[in-house]
Amino acid sequence: KNRLGSRLVVFAARGAGVTMREIDEPVLIERLRAVLQQEATVVGPIDFEVFDNSRGFSFEEALALFARADVVVGVHGGALTNIIACAPGATLVEIGFAADAAQHYQHMARSLGMTYRRVRAVADSLGRALGAPTLKYSIDGIVDAVRHSLGCWVGHKELPAPTVTVHPPTEYEWGADTASEENSAAGVKEDL
Repeated sequence: KNRLGSRLVVFAARGAGVTMREIDEPVLIERLRAVLQQEATVVGPIDFEVFDNSRGFSFEEALALFARADVVVGVHGGALTNIIACAPGATLVEIGFAADAAQHYQHMARSLGMTYRRVRAVADSLGRALGAPTLKYSIDGIVDAVRHSLGCWVGHKELPAPTVTVHPPTEYEWGADTASEENSAAGVKEDL
């Protein structure tokens, strides 16, 4: 819990000036906000903040926000570098990619003592996730990863049994087809 006695979920937004790929952040943000408000009635206070650096956060304000975060959620990109301020035990839920070249936030989270969960971007019709102009992902997968990170499964449906991937053996995925690392459906991967 953060210093105010409630848990804090930070959504690291892409920002108004980011044009690398299109995602539907407003829908995801509103869904997370609604689910967290509902969960707060069961598990206690949960605060939700959207970090959008294009809105003029100072360096100190950004670090202070991430230092209080219990869970950080965001699309693979520069805003996630702010996890450098997160406390050990916090969780990163990255909307990311299975490509070997896109694992740096996973490595960063591990080195900081954080729990890491990935919700994979869904490949487009050309088999691309990394590099696709429009990023598609499972909103339900993201919501489930955040709920699980906050311990909100108590009194709710049970977390589905994970399926073990071949490489590395300490990572687990929920709801993913593990037959193909690059072209699987969106799933949640957790580093335990």
